Amino acid sequence: MKARLNTVGIFMGGCNGDTASMAIQSIKPNSAIFKKVPIFLSSGASDGVATPAQHNEVKSSMERSGFKNVRLEGYAGGHEQSPEQVGMALDWFKEMTTKGSSGRTGNASGSGLDQLKKLQTR
Repeated sequence: MKARLNTVGIFMGGCNGDTASMAIQSIKPNSAIFKKVPIFLSSGASDGVATPAQHNEVKSSMERSGFKNVRLEGYAGGHEQSPEQVGMALDWFKEMTTKGSSGRTGNASGSGLDQLKKLQTR
């Protein structure tokens, strides 16, 4: 029997297209569940590949498609990964998961950035 994993969040950095809404059309996941998964969009202020304006449009498109938990955060930078943004996303996913299961928020095992640094040193 295959193990079943629950998706607790989706991190999308430097995206200039709404691939989540496209997935509903092509992959056809259980959209009622999929649309509740938190999506964290990370946008570099000087990103010339996926501009902040494009990120705003991606967020709006997702919300029009019925996604309930879309968060857009910007940072000073271009089209590169921001470890701080990844940490922020992990913290938010943990908070959203905790809220969903017990009605309260919390940080059980350190910040997302701390967890990311631990993974990078392995």
